Amino acid sequence: MIVFVMGTGFVFAESVGGISLGMSKQDVLSAYGKPTRILSKAESRSLCGDPIGGWYYQKDGWLVTFNSDSGQVDRIVIFNNGTRRLDNSGLNCSSSLEEFAEKYGLSRVPRQGSIVSIDDGEYLVFFEYPNSLMFTIYNN
Repeated sequence: MIVFVMGTGFVFAESVGGISLGMSKQDVLSAYGKPTRILSKAESRSLCGDPIGGWYYQKDGWLVTFNSDSGQVDRIVIFNNGTRRLDNSGLNCSSSLEEFAEKYGLSRVPRQGSIVSIDDGEYLVFFEYPNSLMFTIYNN
């Protein structure tokens, strides 16, 4: 399934809970309402190892961040204690690394701490796996 994000001109192959990279803050608010908490960079570092700040939806176990220039979703972090999954593959933090390789047709099994491209401009970041998994447009 390919997701076209209205108004952005971007097409993404993956999403989380119906939210795709490139969506606006208003899109997220319309779908999920106000976050449980808006995290500071220090709070997000302790939660997922990355000082990114963001909107934390504690009940569902996920974090959404926005590009400071465009205001569009640029990262989605799912946590092992939550209900969120990657929509198209159905994978989450409890999925094996072998399952990621199989579902995304990767030439090798990702390692904890790695970044893998799953489509043009879309990456999965396994820095804190299996505690959390990041879906993002950034590859560094």
